[in-house]
Amino acid sequence: MDLDTIQFVMQNNGRLPGPPLTLNEKCPLTVHPRIGKGLQHCPYSHIMNGQIMIGQIVQRKCPTEMLIFVPVERLHPGIQKALIFLRNPHNHPAHPKTKPSASDKLLLGKAVDAAGVVGLTAQRLLNASSTALVYAGERVAAVSPAFMDNRRVRNFIDKQKKKEFPRGMGWDGVLLHLSTKEPSLPKS
Repeated sequence: MDLDTIQFVMQNNGRLPGPPLTLNEKCPLTVHPRIGKGLQHCPYSHIMNGQIMIGQIVQRKCPTEMLIFVPVERLHPGIQKALIFLRNPHNHPAHPKTKPSASDKLLLGKAVDAAGVVGLTAQRLLNASSTALVYAGERVAAVSPAFMDNRRVRNFIDKQKKKEFPRGMGWDGVLLHLSTKEPSLPKS
């Protein structure tokens, strides 16, 4: 970093030295409604006419309307067709999936089984070498975009813990283990 440039920016209310520069005047960022409800500011750099700005997130409602015409003629009850008409159609960016599929859950379940649920946290699972083996060296979020959020991974781990330890890992869980699983173990 150039300290003279930083000092100039701080002394001149965010204006950059030199000729006016414009960068990211129209921001390309789009945020999925489920993910970005609380997001107020854009995390990317915005410079307009040499002035460093904080980009504001603008929420826009989709103007597309979908009309579906379904035949209701009683003469031909076998007709199973519909006519779909779009008003104001446009393209939306393809956002990552926000709900995990059955195969995503199965793969993460294998990673949890490989790591073991005792003392397991979302961060430990994501950084475990056994997880890297299950996911063939890829990051969990790259293979299963629905698990990009650590909170969703943590919830999945908690469900796995409840399956293995239905009464938890406290006193009730110990009593259940002693009454059900201990007697089935070999005497040695």
